[in-house]
Amino acid sequence: MQEITAEILIERVWSYAEKIRSGEIKASKKHRWAVERFFRDVERLADDDCPYYFDAEAVVDFYEWARQFRHVEGILAGQPIELTDFQLFISANIYGFYKKENGARRFRKVYIQLARKNAKSQFLALVASYEIFPTQEKHRVFIAGWSREQSDEVYQAILEQLHHAPILKGKYSSANGRVKKYKTNSIIQPLSREARKLGDGKKPSIGIVDEYYAHETREIYDVLDSGMVARRSPLMAVITTADFHMERPCFRDINIQVKSLIQTLTRRMMIILL
Repeated sequence: MQEITAEILIERVWSYAEKIRSGEIKASKKHRWAVERFFRDVERLADDDCPYYFDAEAVVDFYEWARQFRHVEGILAGQPIELTDFQLFISANIYGFYKKENGARRFRKVYIQLARKNAKSQFLALVASYEIFPTQEKHRVFIAGWSREQSDEVYQAILEQLHHAPILKGKYSSANGRVKKYKTNSIIQPLSREARKLGDGKKPSIGIVDEYYAHETREIYDVLDSGMVARRSPLMAVITTADFHMERPCFRDINIQVKSLIQTLTRRMMIILL
């Protein structure tokens, strides 16, 4: 495979963001706002009083991790996973920005709304496996769907990726409804309210809330969020398709975050990408 440098990847991210700004790539108003904040964030890095720094090599590390896996179905079956420009833009925000004071990630929460058939589960699976395998620390990743079926969708994508990755052969087990890394006892486990398994007290490193539009309450989200206080650099990743249920938390939460983004364009805890 071609060697990818930090310069090449960041140029791709910058080019994508410029095409969104210029209108060459059609995007929603909220996505354009997220791009504008990215530009402001990057410009601010030159200031001595900026509390953050950008680690381009960390973005490369995640990109190279994705390339260790292969598509398992469709016309790309058998080929290495190459992050799209949109996925790379998300990755640059999640894995690029860190706090100077303690090296913790800047963005601890990310909300992404995508139409179906956009490799949502595949991307979440990469985020989950990247948290536990290329590290010697013990981590816990929980996948939270409102139903067993929703939680299982991302979990099955993770299993498919792991089972087709030679570099991970013999390094983990997948039994009793969870993936466990032998060396650190790190785990990836699906949860659901339907199964009465909410992850209470589990101290998640990453919480993946899938299809948030289907969640009738914030019960699962709040349990995962409260458990993250013991982690230095946790991540809550909320990804969903369109939400038409105005009474459900997904609709309410995203409107609160949008108002904050409109007002400041500097919201520290959440990236909004639609």
